[in-house]
Amino acid sequence: MLIRRANEDDGQALFDLDSRCHGGRPVHKIGRWRHYISGRDVLLASQGQKAIGVILIKEYETGSHISDFMVDPEFQNHPGFRVGTKLLESALAVADTLTGNQYLWVKEGNDRALHLYEKFGFAMCPTDRMSVMMDLAMERRPFSHILKPQ
Repeated sequence: MLIRRANEDDGQALFDLDSRCHGGRPVHKIGRWRHYISGRDVLLASQGQKAIGVILIKEYETGSHISDFMVDPEFQNHPGFRVGTKLLESALAVADTLTGNQYLWVKEGNDRALHLYEKFGFAMCPTDRMSVMMDLAMERRPFSHILKPQ
């Protein structure tokens, strides 16, 4: 498995991944993926020529927003790959070079995602939305010694 920054040629691969992750009904169109690639840090995990995971990082004045975190269902429980963990580690390494804390939104009931984020030190924040906001302060980050760029 390789994790790298997505480039302008990856729009179709990201659209196809989005489609596989959402039962044939992608959240974003190809044009939206190309737009994201041009304006954000988009990390792509691939196995051979196949995109198997993606995560986006967008810098704002108040911190870095992590979004559109997807892992191909075929690889979610694949022994030895740990695609989600490795993508999140890579995203946090990028986010560490940006301003402020990191934050993300999780749909209520997505216990698997909540567990992964909590493992990395994210904590829930109060919100009035149907999703859960989580933020990550440096002092809560258990893997900070691994993720810091050298």
